[in-house]
Amino acid sequence: MKLRGRDRMATAERLPVWFRVTAFVLPTAFVAFAAYARPRRFTALDREGISVRGPLRVRRLPWAELRDVRAESVRERLQTAGAPRVQAYVYLADGKRVLLPCVDDVELVAARTEVAFIRSVWAELRGPGWQPDPDAQVRIARAVARRERRLRALSGWPGRLAAAAVVGASIVLSLIAFG
Repeated sequence: MKLRGRDRMATAERLPVWFRVTAFVLPTAFVAFAAYARPRRFTALDREGISVRGPLRVRRLPWAELRDVRAESVRERLQTAGAPRVQAYVYLADGKRVLLPCVDDVELVAARTEVAFIRSVWAELRGPGWQPDPDAQVRIARAVARRERRLRALSGWPGRLAAAAVVGASIVLSLIAFG
């Protein structure tokens, strides 16, 4: 008796080759990229500004464009073993923040002291014509509030439901692909 339609179980042989190859190559490429990019990140200070190397590029931030340098505590709900409890950020005039890689309490013993040093260098090198921008502080405060709202929304039941859906879909696809 030959089964048809929904009674037939999916097997790896029935899946297209492109799907099986993609299901193997994408996670492998992601892990390889993460292993390659993580050790290459850095934060460097010079006379012109701060250089920040992320996973894909080096970003130059001139001293005059910075509006604030802060060390921020990571919320307890987001902390995992080996993750930083304090991270450093610079804020730009539009309220966006840029993470300073390697300036955290995992890689440095005194991250807040390092941030105080960066602030003193910034105060010295930002130029004689630099004036604090009160509008920038308002934009920074709005961005912080927006980030907090987003984090609260994701840490509640909608975020947990979305995470469960992603994990469930991953398991089902893995079982279908390699089953």
